[in-house]
Amino acid sequence: MDSTVEQVKTYYDENTQKEWERLETHPFEFIFTTYMMEKYIRPGQRILDIGGGPGRYAIHFSGQGCDVTLVDLSEGNVRQAQEKAAERGVKLTAYAKNCLELETLELGMFDHVFLMGPLYHLISEQDRAKAVELALRFLKPGGVFYCSFILDFCRHHL
Repeated sequence: MDSTVEQVKTYYDENTQKEWERLETHPFEFIFTTYMMEKYIRPGQRILDIGGGPGRYAIHFSGQGCDVTLVDLSEGNVRQAQEKAAERGVKLTAYAKNCLELETLELGMFDHVFLMGPLYHLISEQDRAKAVELALRFLKPGGVFYCSFILDFCRHHL
C-alpha cells in the first residue's frame, strides 16, 4: 500500500470517534449537505457511500429508508459505522476497502453514489480520476453522483 494511503488509513483507524464527533462539533456541513441531497434521494433507493468514514451520511440515509452500502479505507471507521448503525436500529452494509480497488467488490448498481471523502486525500490527479471513474461504474443510468473536494491551486508572484 502506498505510504500516503497507509498514513490516511492509520489516522482514521486511530481517530474514528474524533471523526464521528467532527460533524457534531461543526454541524453545518452535515446539515447543508443532507438538505441538498434530500432533494434527490427517496426512500427505497440504493446508495453507495465511498469513503463514508464512520457512517454519518450512510446512517442518516439508512434511517430515511434507503438501502445503503458504505465503503471506507479504515477498518476502524467501518467498525464505528456498523456499531452506530446498530445503536440506531438501521441496516448498513459496510466494507473496508480502498476506493481505488472498488472493482474487487461485487456491489451492483446504485441510484446514488457519494464520493465525498477520498478526493480530499488522493494526492495524484491520476488517482482522483480513477476514483471518480470507478465510482461512476456503480451508478445506474439516470442516477445521481455526489462528490466533494478541496480546490488545489497555486498563487505565483511575478
